[in-house]
Amino acid sequence: MLSAADKYSWFELSAVDLELFQKLKNQVHHLILAVSSVGRTFMEPSNENERTALIWIPGLWRMAGQWIPANRKFRSSVNFKEGKILLVDERVNTLAEFNPSEKNHNELFIWMEQHIISLELSSAHLKWDLPFKTPDYPTFKGARFQYFADEFWEGFGGYFHNAFFYFTHYKEQHKNVGDIVIQSEQLTITMDHTFRKTDEKETDTFFTLGFSPGDSIFGEPYFFLTSQPFIAETKLRKLKTQGFWYTDEWVGAVYFAKNLWSSNEQMATLSYFFEDAIKKVKSPLLD
Repeated sequence: MLSAADKYSWFELSAVDLELFQKLKNQVHHLILAVSSVGRTFMEPSNENERTALIWIPGLWRMAGQWIPANRKFRSSVNFKEGKILLVDERVNTLAEFNPSEKNHNELFIWMEQHIISLELSSAHLKWDLPFKTPDYPTFKGARFQYFADEFWEGFGGYFHNAFFYFTHYKEQHKNVGDIVIQSEQLTITMDHTFRKTDEKETDTFFTLGFSPGDSIFGEPYFFLTSQPFIAETKLRKLKTQGFWYTDEWVGAVYFAKNLWSSNEQMATLSYFFEDAIKKVKSPLLD
């Protein structure tokens, strides 16, 4: 059980079975796509990322979606203390909860339909057709969600919590830093630091601090720093930490989270990685 102090401080990371971690990641991603589908369906038309972005709520250890206007304003979220999907109102009263353990996608869909109807919204409009390729997870093919102990859910959430905690600390010390957001499509938590602003986001100059629990490129949790525009490979100087430069599908610095497990100063170790990578990206980025 998390103490009050744990919810607002660095969560000590310990060694985990990376294969099990990835299985839970796949399950979490499925649930997060369910949560984001509510925003995609019922938010006013806007940028896809804005409607489906989530935030980390440290005090509650949750990933939460957008507020939806209804007969009782609500939002959906994933609770990482108990591994459940929640619907809550503005006072954080629980309207409904769904434990995915041993359930399947259809049961999750029916549960969401039932409670959306109770809030006087039309479940017929709930959009499960994703605007990108559906991840190749067993649970999207009818398999049941696996049971994981609460401690494992808490530990998984701890990685997102620590990213949020470090990014918040960084944001307090720098100007022109954007919001901390969780993108449902990639299941990443990121924050942009802008150095040159233009009329269009696509032409701004910035770097992005981020964390991923694992993906098709790296099958384990990692922190990363990337930039817009990308830095030419010839201008990338060797990192002083256990981090490394990735230059295949995108260009950026990567630091495997497992490198923190044995550290007595985990946040300081992570901070050193980001500081070193930022220094080596910033110079060629602003030349």
